Amino acid sequence: MAHATHLIPLFIVIQLFWRATSSHGHGHGNTTDSSYCHPDQAAALLELKQSFIFDYSTTTLPSWQPGTDCCSWEGVRCNDGGGGRVSVLDLGSCGLYSYGCHAALFNLTSLHYLDLSMNDFGGSRIPADGFERLSKLTHLNLSYSGFYGQIPIAIGKLTSLVSLDLSSLHNIESAEITNIYSILHGDNFLVLREPSFETLLANLSNLRELYLDGVDMSSSGEEWSSGLGNAVPRLQVLSMVYCQLHGPIHSSLSILRSLTVVNLKLNVGISGAVPEFFTDFLNLSVLQL
Repeated sequence: MAHATHLIPLFIVIQLFWRATSSHGHGHGNTTDSSYCHPDQAAALLELKQSFIFDYSTTTLPSWQPGTDCCSWEGVRCNDGGGGRVSVLDLGSCGLYSYGCHAALFNLTSLHYLDLSMNDFGGSRIPADGFERLSKLTHLNLSYSGFYGQIPIAIGKLTSLVSLDLSSLHNIESAEITNIYSILHGDNFLVLREPSFETLLANLSNLRELYLDGVDMSSSGEEWSSGLGNAVPRLQVLSMVYCQLHGPIHSSLSILRSLTVVNLKLNVGISGAVPEFFTDFLNLSVLQL
């Protein structure tokens, strides 16, 4: 009986050790299943990295290494719901250079936030196909990254977008308008012709912020603003500096009572008086025409 009594503490120690190791192992399993990068996500990111051109002095994206957790890589975050899928890719102002946007990007189908701004994609076009696969995107920023040509309709299919920035010309605020005109007519920047501005926005009713500075919208004629209010009723920021807009500001904008910023300057073709309905916008803090 005494012998059995001495065994009880030993049994308790074994039980406690088992629970501790079991708990530790279970926690590690959660990390692997929830936050550790899924292999196909790491593969897509590494393929994307290979599409960028680096010189020997470049240390850009040094954390992007095979065999490591891509959820901890620079500019990368994975979703909180498990599965280790990439939800945020923030590579803005990383000094990246490429001859185009690699198709591997579109394998990151859980992305909510994508920022490739202030890099250099070598005067390539935004891919005509692919963006429609990123259906969960709420924030897309491709501004000032050397893209040119037609904005693809695929971007207009991203119905969850809250913020869209496709601005084409950096530092446009301080540039002389004559210089801007000569630059933009060199076909080096983005244009909206087909799809039109109206078509692009048709399914983007969740938009809160829209930045299209320097995008050539001259083909929209005087109808550029006619359907704006109905298309994006929740809009808070509208920035379309030097988009070669023509004609009056349509009364449909009077619906956009949530606007805080309206920047339409350097559009010398805009005609007519400043609409009186702007005075009813209680949240409006910036109005530049």
